[in-house]
Amino acid sequence: MWTQIGLLTLAMAIWGLAFVAIKVALTDFTPLWMNGLRYLVAAFVLIPIFIMNKTWTKSWRDLAKPVLASIFLLLGITLQTLGLKYTTVAKSSFITCLYVFLVPLYYSFWGKRFRKRFWGLVLISLVGVGMLCDLKLENFNFGDLLTLICVIFCSAHIIYIGKVANSFKSALEFNGLQCLSFGVIACILGFFFEGPTSLAPFFDMSKLGYFSSWWAMFILAIPSGVVAFAIQIHTQKTIPAHVVSLVFLMESPFAAGFGYYILNEKLSVLALLGCVLITVAVGLVSLVEEKK
Repeated sequence: MWTQIGLLTLAMAIWGLAFVAIKVALTDFTPLWMNGLRYLVAAFVLIPIFIMNKTWTKSWRDLAKPVLASIFLLLGITLQTLGLKYTTVAKSSFITCLYVFLVPLYYSFWGKRFRKRFWGLVLISLVGVGMLCDLKLENFNFGDLLTLICVIFCSAHIIYIGKVANSFKSALEFNGLQCLSFGVIACILGFFFEGPTSLAPFFDMSKLGYFSSWWAMFILAIPSGVVAFAIQIHTQKTIPAHVVSLVFLMESPFAAGFGYYILNEKLSVLALLGCVLITVAVGLVSLVEEKK
């Protein structure tokens, strides 16, 4: 299990870097277009996988599985982005991380039971996220509601991947189909709700540093879109979804670290302690076992 958890932690590091890339890419792209284009590029890169596996020969029932996964993912990401217009980053980050509670709660509803040590790790990790985000509780608003709904779809995505990951031999093929359907749907929605967009930043090679949209979209499409999601699908073939949801919280410390290193964002002592708590909770994940 430790090898798989290590791979999943690598994916969290990539997605932590993606937070910085999103912030940069949004200077030239609107949210729906940014997400739509990044996933279309990821799908384009995976075309050789489609050809090798003769994806077009699969049944409609198989092809529908990554499409449904992409819809859960699209709704989660879009609602989180919309929610940020009305609430603070700290509250959004904390509420989003509630999937670490919602995923095992789903399995508990269907009869699975977890040891108290698991719920203890969940509590420790949520305290760590609150400290990292410098959480200040305020009145519950519309943005918080949108983010809470986002958590439902993010949790649904984790649970659904856990159920269907083994239906595709190749995690890259499943992810390619997920990226393709996500990109097409997001671009269509972007055209109707955000209007046409310019592709010029894609071809602007004058800046290749941290603060260029070309660099940001590359990070979002290849390491984040192709590699990290393929790792998630691959690891969920063997790791239970409730353990995956706990490891996912490592995304927050990595995002904070990259924000500090690349964007010079400050980290308080409280935030550093929060990072330690999250890391400890994930490091003890091997103690998590379901009750028989």
